[in-house]
Amino acid sequence: MGNSENTVYDFNNLFAGTSYFSSTSLSIYFGGIEGAYGSGEKMDFSYIQFAPQQSVVPVYNIFGTLPSLMLRGNSIVRGVIGLNFQLATYMTSLEETSNIKGMELSYGGSVSTKYKTPKVYDDYLIYVPHVRIEFFNDLAIRTGDSGTAKTVVPTISMFDVYFSGGVISVAPDGSPVQDVYQYMARTYLRKDISKTVINADTISQEE
Repeated sequence: MGNSENTVYDFNNLFAGTSYFSSTSLSIYFGGIEGAYGSGEKMDFSYIQFAPQQSVVPVYNIFGTLPSLMLRGNSIVRGVIGLNFQLATYMTSLEETSNIKGMELSYGGSVSTKYKTPKVYDDYLIYVPHVRIEFFNDLAIRTGDSGTAKTVVPTISMFDVYFSGGVISVAPDGSPVQDVYQYMARTYLRKDISKTVINADTISQEE
């Protein structure tokens, strides 16, 4: 039986061509600066849903049935975030934690408008100035003989984020108990960061 021309039998060549991301490629940070790789405090979340919403309002005239103009309406970012339940105060102690680890949890950019550090209100509404999602697929990195390789790290930053809920979800299949929060954010920014990887261990950022 002959080999197909489009079949790859070398695993190195197979993984060198990957460019997709899985849940293990994702990291979530609170604080830091938008577009700065690894800045902020890395949080132990198990999953996240990100859903930006931008409404559009059609404008009609009396002489036709098709809209003659499309106007931008209100915009908001909504989503759900979950973590493996370990502490009852993991999220609600963010403000106290930021007083100890201020450099990590504080926001260093200029997009967020309310506070520079997390704040927890009396009713457990939680405010975080900056939440950043990073995607880095280390399986796609092959440094080769030169010892270096270039890759792109996509990032999504959300600003003025409010978390509410804290729903405890228990599944009968024995999977970890989940602490689930809904969130809303004022705005967001998508940015791709060019990275240089040295010996598949050290990562430096290129401006």
